[in-house]
Amino acid sequence: MKFELKKPLDYCVVTQPFSANYVDFYQKLGLNGHNAIDLRAGNNNAYAAFDGFVSYAGKYSDGGIGVEIISDHIENNEFRYKVIYYHLQKVDANINTGDRVKAGQVIGITDNTGLMTTGNHLHFGLKRVKVASPHETLDYNNGFKGAIDPVPFMEDNWDKLPVDLRYGREKNWYAEWSLRFKNMWVHRQLINVYHRSPLSLRSEEVNALIYGGWGFDEVLNPALRPIWALLKKDEWLKTKKVPFNI
Repeated sequence: MKFELKKPLDYCVVTQPFSANYVDFYQKLGLNGHNAIDLRAGNNNAYAAFDGFVSYAGKYSDGGIGVEIISDHIENNEFRYKVIYYHLQKVDANINTGDRVKAGQVIGITDNTGLMTTGNHLHFGLKRVKVASPHETLDYNNGFKGAIDPVPFMEDNWDKLPVDLRYGREKNWYAEWSLRFKNMWVHRQLINVYHRSPLSLRSEEVNALIYGGWGFDEVLNPALRPIWALLKKDEWLKTKKVPFNI
């Protein structure tokens, strides 16, 4: 069975990829670069990325509050995978070292705890550990203390927002074609009001208009993108709450 990581947040927006050097303290830690991916988050639920057991839950000297989970999946009878969550506000009350967890189970709330951190986010790391001794990391001297890039293992569409997926609705080719090529009012608005090419509508803007029920001026207003990227207009009108800061 292929190893796969379920997304650790409801919405995943990468703010710092694996091996990046956006800040200067990785070298101070003996790293070649960032040894995880950073995902934008406020105080949001963090979820278990696979079935497994909690190898650690608590405070670190540098990573703040965090959780480590080792997978049930064994690769080639040689190793298991371990995921690491740093900078949490708190660990869920039902999560303790040694506990079993299921993929998608809430394991904590994201925040900004720990040293040398750059604002609220989830540090999501992946390592390979030995089957016989799961606390022993493989390839520890790879320049990232054994960490590997989680992205190739992520489930399909893990980094897509609801607007990218048409809010779960079926694609309407004709409606999209008509909006882009036949709607003269839209073309005039783009040229005369927004000073854009008639064919410059981005896919997410088209999706918000057709599948999200949003108005043209609402979609072309960048200040409203954090709303329409996540919610259809009728959903927004019911709650007037943005579920995530993108």
